[in-house]
Amino acid sequence: DATVLFETYHPRGVPTSLLDKLQVGKMKEGDLPSSFYSWDSDFYKTLRDRVVERLNERNLPRRGGYEIWIKAVFLLVGFWFSLYNMFFTETYWVAALWSVSMGVFAAFIGTCIQHDGNHGAFSTSKGLNKVAGWTLDMI
Repeated sequence: DATVLFETYHPRGVPTSLLDKLQVGKMKEGDLPSSFYSWDSDFYKTLRDRVVERLNERNLPRRGGYEIWIKAVFLLVGFWFSLYNMFFTETYWVAALWSVSMGVFAAFIGTCIQHDGNHGAFSTSKGLNKVAGWTLDMI
């Protein structure tokens, strides 16, 4: 049962007409394995509602936005600048420092750009989300 996963990806809800098209079947009572988490609690629903409310209050999109593009450009430029300097520096110790810098930028690219892209949060465009997800191949 992927209901919880589906709901986390679609916090503003999905029309029931679409859900009816996507439904593959119904699980029998008792077939659902036990879980450490209690999906019956109101915690997730309350958290989701508060996040959506806050985004609406601040008039911020759930996907994309200029802030994410500024962050992406900064991280990508930092990564490639560090890589360039690592290759063309004269001494080992300076190259080692540039490689550490490149590693930090790579980690942030993976946790910011690639992660958001693969979850469809980097942009409202499916194509741009796919390209953002491909940054994992780059790093």
